[in-house]
Amino acid sequence: MRNYLLFPNPTNERLELRVEASLQQHVAVSVLDLSGRTVLELGAWALLGTAQNGWNVGTLAPGRYLLRIAATDGTMQLPFIKN
Repeated sequence: MRNYLLFPNPTNERLELRVEASLQQHVAVSVLDLSGRTVLELGAWALLGTAQNGWNVGTLAPGRYLLRIAATDGTMQLPFIKN
């Protein structure tokens, strides 16, 4: 995965991710608090080419979080702020 964009950041209700994948991949997406504990499972997503997906994060308490994307070629964690 490459050329990722997480927006809006900070967010109130909805978080969007745009990413490019040169090979077809299935990813699992979740939200972690800063201690690394999973606070919200967002589900699985199939990627190929440029893809975009969004999730409702309105139930999260205000604070700092990490969007964790676990893919076949590795895992990344992208920080975001929930207002």
